[in-house]
Amino acid sequence: ALVTAGNDPRITPIGKYLRKFKWDELPSLWNVLKGDMSFVGPRPENPKSVGLYNKQQKQVLNVKPGITSL
Repeated sequence: ALVTAGNDPRITPIGKYLRKFKWDELPSLWNVLKGDMSFVGPRPENPKSVGLYNKQQKQVLNVKPGITSL
């Protein structure tokens, strides 16, 4: 997931409200119900970053991504 600053002009007032209560994560819940993600696991990796990973770092791709980053 990409990181944005709290004062990022691309975040709308509604987006700020959703983020405040973590409701912006609801679409990820759908992916859990479909079986593409789990509740517990590393956050999905940014495809641009994966190209820069070494062999050891790419091992994170062997685990189903999760919502909680644990």
